[in-house]
Order: sequence, then structure tokens, then C-alpha cells
Amino acid sequence: MKKLLAFVLAMTIILSLGVVAYAAPSPSRGGGSSSAAVVSSYDLPARTQRYIKGEDGKKITIVANGDLTSEQRATVNDALSVVTGEGALPTDSYLIAVDEDGQTYVIVELRTGEVVYVVYDKDNVSKFAPGDLESVGANRYKVPVEPGFSTLVIAKEK
Repeated sequence: MKKLLAFVLAMTIILSLGVVAYAAPSPSRGGGSSSAAVVSSYDLPARTQRYIKGEDGKKITIVANGDLTSEQRATVNDALSVVTGEGALPTDSYLIAVDEDGQTYVIVELRTGEVVYVVYDKDNVSKFAPGDLESVGANRYKVPVEPGFSTLVIAKEK
């Protein structure tokens, strides 16, 4: 009986190790052996859609990953590939639409080691570290955004 129990336990351990070896790394924890992680909008937090007014009265629409259409999701995924190509690991993203002309700001919360990318297209990317931004208190910063559509990506630098 002891030999049978020992055999069953040994097989259970072997099979469980086999499953762990093929598990995908977490995009927010930075695991895995490849240097360029593939992160899509499906991997990142999905929060609700918000409409906010900039301090200058402009209407800003923020669309979180959970509310994206397929076309918007493709835009965000392109922006995420640009950020990962820069060597950063995205932890959150939003699609932002500014309805009027002129620059405005959105406020983001950044944790230690995080930076913000504002991606308009593959050739127009702005990167901001917390020291580059105006602080509004409690790890919150004002990020400048231009009129039209852009993707705001919060990422950890490797």
C-alpha cells in the first residue's frame, strides 16, 4: 500500500511540474525568458469607460480595455507593440479621445518604476517619467495629450 501511495504522489508531482513549465508568464510581473514580451489589451486591466472634462473645459473620453471595439482594440494593441519594442512592460492602457483643438491633460497614478507613453501612431510617441510631469499629489501626475485619438500606456521600464 505504501509503494502504491508513493507512486501516486510521485506521478502527481511530475505531472504538476509539467503543467507549470508551460504556463505563460504574467505580463505585469515580468516573468519569462524572452526579452520582448507580447502584451495585448486582453492581458491588461479592463475598467469602465469614463468621460472627464479637462481643467480647460475640453471634453476628454477615456475608453478602457474592457469597452474597446475591435478597431479600437487593434489601435491599442499596435500602441502596446510600440511600447514593448522600446523595452518597457505595459501594465495598463487606455484609448483617449480629445474632442477639441489644443493640448489638454489627463491625470494618471504612477507606481514606483512606472513611466507613461502617449502613442499617437508608430512614429509619434511621447514618453514621460514622473520627474517630467507636473505632480498633483499622491503619485498622480498630469500627462499632456493632443487633440484626436491617442493611446496612453503605463509601463514598467526593464
